[in-house]
Amino acid sequence: YLRHVKGLTFENITLDTATPDLRPALVGEDVEGLEFSNFRAAGASPAALLRLREARQIYLHGCRPLNKVALFLSVEGAGSQGIFLQANDLRQASQVYTLAEGAPPEAIIKE
Repeated sequence: YLRHVKGLTFENITLDTATPDLRPALVGEDVEGLEFSNFRAAGASPAALLRLREARQIYLHGCRPLNKVALFLSVEGAGSQGIFLQANDLRQASQVYTLAEGAPPEAIIKE
């Protein structure tokens, strides 16, 4: 759980559990300037693998779920913006992202 964090980088990180956990692998609230490079995590439905609320200038690249998940990323909050998804392997995710709680459509940038 990350709250009020600015400028943190996750590089070559794998999060896994011995038994399925219904919570998101990572939750960020009021975060800015985070980078996820080659981030891998196990998830369990119905929770999103990553949940970001009021998130700004986030860069996710080379990331992938370790197992089949219903949702890779949940973006929440009207202040969320600049969440850039590039070169992720999301074949294990039934849905790449969802926008909730007023998150604007332009919050997500995909390449």
